[in-house]
Amino acid sequence: MSDIVTLYTQLLNDPTAQALQSLATAITFIISILAFWRTFSLQNTQKATLMTEQRRFLEMQWNEMNRLVISNSDATNQAAQMFGSDDGKAVKRDFLHLSYLNILSAASHAYRENALDYPTYDRHMESFFGSYRGDREYLVQLLQSANYHKEFQKDCIRRLRI
Repeated sequence: MSDIVTLYTQLLNDPTAQALQSLATAITFIISILAFWRTFSLQNTQKATLMTEQRRFLEMQWNEMNRLVISNSDATNQAAQMFGSDDGKAVKRDFLHLSYLNILSAASHAYRENALDYPTYDRHMESFFGSYRGDREYLVQLLQSANYHKEFQKDCIRRLRI
């Protein structure tokens, strides 16, 4: 038994064996780091997907609510009361404009998050602002009162060419 321990000790002290042990340790360490990185990457992807789905759900809910207020006179009257207005036409006007702005805001957010390329984002923005013939000052006030992202507001105002 003593011979086996001595032989084992000599083997462990051998420079080649020590080099192999160091190499095995380094490889194990690298594999561990790669596994951690892969797990971390998957977790970030899942989180980003969840956040995107949540944003999409919320946008759909806002758009459905806007559609309801625009198309249903009872909902228009209720919205007018909720927001302290006596003018149902003005409420419909606000909700219609906000419907467009919400879609453009979602496109802006997707662009800022690199989920949408600039040409696609630009086409959406130009499609609306290039053909908008309404009251530009009103639209600016609506943009600012709805607390949209500052960069989105600046881009909208620039495109309105005020």
